[in-house]
Amino acid sequence: MNDDRQDGALPATRSADAPPTAPPHPLDGQWFMRVDGRDYGPYTGHQLKAFAEDGRLEPDTEIRREASAEWVAAEMDVAIRKFFQPAPVPQPGPEPQVATASDRSTVVQVTNTFQQPAALVDPGANKSPGLALLLSFLFVGLGQFYNGDVGKGFLMILGCILLWLVFLGWIINIWSMIDAYTKAKELRDRHQAYIAAQTRPA
Repeated sequence: MNDDRQDGALPATRSADAPPTAPPHPLDGQWFMRVDGRDYGPYTGHQLKAFAEDGRLEPDTEIRREASAEWVAAEMDVAIRKFFQPAPVPQPGPEPQVATASDRSTVVQVTNTFQQPAALVDPGANKSPGLALLLSFLFVGLGQFYNGDVGKGFLMILGCILLWLVFLGWIINIWSMIDAYTKAKELRDRHQAYIAAQTRPA
């Protein structure tokens, strides 16, 4: 049987033998954010992770994937919700063990050391729900300004003016008071949880 190949020559490598490319990272996709009724984006998952770390993206912030028309809370998205999961707390290990023996044996002591978790970032503010409610009662949207929701406060004012044209502005008045009270309470609870975590003995 004749062999046309020259001695020592290797067959050419086919392009199909090249290793397959790695699958895309889950955070390489694109998402939009909706804040105070306005849409922003698109952002990559890596950018949203940075937003979550500095408090601009919260678990209840509405987001949607670029290829989807459905808005969901950030904590409901499979790829994004892991940004809001608490970091695991290291569990204490076994008690230090001391081995003792006689007759010139070596004594070995095993100790375990743990690093304290990094300080948490204060996610809230020491707001007064009662004051927020009173401010919204005195003037629509003022409680939202007090809570830092400036955009929502302006929307409350605009909506109230429009609805009073048909004598339904009282709906916005009540909504403004409830929203201001609820948001202030949420901010206060977050702030108190942060203070408690900071003062907890190591």
